[in-house]
Amino acid sequence: MSNSDPARDSVNHSATTLNPFSVAGLHITHTYSNWHIGDPAHPGEAQPLIAGDLAYAWGNIGGDGGSNGVKAFHLPGGRRIWEQACLCAPIAISDGVLYTSNGEYSAVSGQLLRQFPSTFTPDVVSGSRVFGGLGKPGLPSTSVGALDASTGQILWSANIDCTGSVLPSCIVGGFTVADGRVYVLSAIKPSLYVTNSYLNAYSATSGAPAFTGIPAPFGRTAVSNGVAYVSGPTASGAYATDAFDGRTGSLLWTSGAAGSVAPVSETGIVVISGFSDTLGGRINFLTALSTTTGRKLWSNSEGGEIGPLAIANGVVYVMVAYSGLEAVDEATGRILYASGGGVCVASPFQLMVARNTAYAWCEVTTVCGTYVMTAFGL
Repeated sequence: MSNSDPARDSVNHSATTLNPFSVAGLHITHTYSNWHIGDPAHPGEAQPLIAGDLAYAWGNIGGDGGSNGVKAFHLPGGRRIWEQACLCAPIAISDGVLYTSNGEYSAVSGQLLRQFPSTFTPDVVSGSRVFGGLGKPGLPSTSVGALDASTGQILWSANIDCTGSVLPSCIVGGFTVADGRVYVLSAIKPSLYVTNSYLNAYSATSGAPAFTGIPAPFGRTAVSNGVAYVSGPTASGAYATDAFDGRTGSLLWTSGAAGSVAPVSETGIVVISGFSDTLGGRINFLTALSTTTGRKLWSNSEGGEIGPLAIANGVVYVMVAYSGLEAVDEATGRILYASGGGVCVASPFQLMVARNTAYAWCEVTTVCGTYVMTAFGL
């Protein structure tokens, strides 16, 4: 695509701004190797967050053998600001409040402001409401609900669709809030695999169902321009990416390409990471689909496991295990930057773009749950 293309002319071409014209100049600016990021018991469940000049993470706060908790660091230097021992993975930050899996903390001081009810498992924050699962402590959620962030009171609850099995073990996930609705996936998990998975949507204000029980993959959800995209395994054991009308739940299209759905761009492209198993081994790929038809627009093969994606200013950022960071042109799939090996020694964990910097978390040793963060800037 030429520089005269109107879609690209809206991009800031400054060498200090990450965009398709500048990312070739990316390089490692900081490596944070002593944060002990991650939950050794549940690696991959705690999502690091960045807001302003602070980063928040869940992990070891007392050195080797110490307790676990949430902690805040100053960027770019990595100076530790505060830490709190708790079973509380970060979820979101809003108006100076850090929302975690067990309560609310001051994002500045780390002071505990409010604990959530033991029956509530928060997943996503939107405005003054926290959305998540409801059920007996320690057991799978049996309904979904909304909690008032300022009072801690449950505002509404609604049953989730987990039909189709005797004595089902119901799991929920994939919470996304958009267009006044909260979207949530539910599934039966009788053993090690997921069957009978559904997409459900409720009014974010009242909990009234917009639709429930729509067969869908169980994995990641993204909503853009009134369309809900769901990617992951299906009841048949195959993987797929499906697009649904966000108001009615009607299936718009389905694609055999599957993985973790990335945020959808404004250019009509949804980018996913996935894999296919062949006689020669597993092939990992990065694929762009048309949001209108699900047609494959481009696809890149990768040498290792692909972690979460980030999209900003026409660039797709992806971390590849045993390789490093790649920046890909969203429109064409052309690789604009590749850091090379040695950055991500094992599993990619989280990736986000903030402060004109790409921040990547990777597992770097054979000890499960030991992570470091690498910052890439211009």
